[in-house]
Amino acid sequence: MFVEATFVEADDEGGAAQGKVRKAWTTHLLVRHDTATHAEPGGADGIKVDVRPYIVDADHVRVALALAWADEQADTTLVVADRQPVSMATAKGRQVVITARIVRSDADLKAIFEEKMAARTNARSAP
Repeated sequence: MFVEATFVEADDEGGAAQGKVRKAWTTHLLVRHDTATHAEPGGADGIKVDVRPYIVDADHVRVALALAWADEQADTTLVVADRQPVSMATAKGRQVVITARIVRSDADLKAIFEEKMAARTNARSAP
């Protein structure tokens, strides 16, 4: 299972929804089914996330998520379709977007890697 988590901090409460982003971080996790994984994105102002994904069926994932971000904590369980991004907002204008992708073969993992590398290349060449 491949889990991508993007953390967005707005300039003010509710600002992320209005496009007023101050900082954003993304972390990528390669996680086994029913195995907890802990991550602390580098340079991310004290963000800690614990993820435990479960494959529900061929096209759905249940993700248990524990998030600690500065002075806020949240625990939730989400059931999402494969590759479906899900957003969770906090009371302080912070937002987390989680996308879980079921990796069925080495070819799936290679495709994800190539997609991420292409996105990185495109981001570097943007003005």
